[in-house]
Amino acid sequence: MLATIILDSFTKFEASEIADALEVICSPEDNYGFASACIYAFWSVPERDILYLGLARDIATRFRQHTGLVTCDPACCKRQQIDAYFQAHPRLGYSIMVQSTLDQPVTPADRTEIAELYDEAFADNISDYFSGEDNIVVAEGFLLELHDQLGDRLPLWNKIRGSNRGRQRCSLSPQGTRLKVISEMLRTGTCPHDIVQKMRSNDLPYHLLLNLTGHELSDLNARAALREIAADATVEGHEEFLHGIRMRMVVLQSDFDNAMQFQLKYNEYTQVRIEAMKADGYLQRKLSVPGT
Repeated sequence: MLATIILDSFTKFEASEIADALEVICSPEDNYGFASACIYAFWSVPERDILYLGLARDIATRFRQHTGLVTCDPACCKRQQIDAYFQAHPRLGYSIMVQSTLDQPVTPADRTEIAELYDEAFADNISDYFSGEDNIVVAEGFLLELHDQLGDRLPLWNKIRGSNRGRQRCSLSPQGTRLKVISEMLRTGTCPHDIVQKMRSNDLPYHLLLNLTGHELSDLNARAALREIAADATVEGHEEFLHGIRMRMVVLQSDFDNAMQFQLKYNEYTQVRIEAMKADGYLQRKLSVPGT
């Protein structure tokens, strides 16, 4: 599930650093860090206006295509727009919304072998067992619809809308509000009126767009910038752990403290990580994005 938002900004000459950082924490070949399938955004510095919202099955490769680090048909990437942007601005903002490696889609190199295994075992489509690709398709449509509703237009570099399923969503988690109602009913024995009203009012989380650019920060934002996470295994471990907290926040629309308490109650290893974060002062950190 998509939950953690990681930010950075870069100059034209720092693009390879961003690509390398993405390869470290979002490699399709690793079982640590995050899945390679992400939502991403380019945004202006210092205005923090979203210029482009997209999805990628392999985020490092897609970033290299956009920035001209590898060859790509200009019609299939934003290299020309990014080149024009850098003629007038020294830095470009960049953010990713990531999901767990448990949601890693099958890579082209592995697809044939895994497809044969799953077809033999289940006689079914392997995409049914790897949800990460579907997650980004739906989330892209959802976020583009939010931007259109809030600003009466798509981001400047987006030409088409996302998936219809995403555009019809009220949340990144399709059952999130209903699950929260059920959880509260089980806990209190009553149906919380404010949550029911929220379900009926279609109250959309526009704050996600602000979180994507750092215009406003929430507990969905990583406490370190992209390149810092990639350069420090301890920080990466903290953010992997916090991703689980953020997933609960998205699914049940819970606040950070309640999600953390739930983890403490049901996962005995949570306290060890929390103590490590306290020793580092990590939970009190304020995100600092280079150049912004």
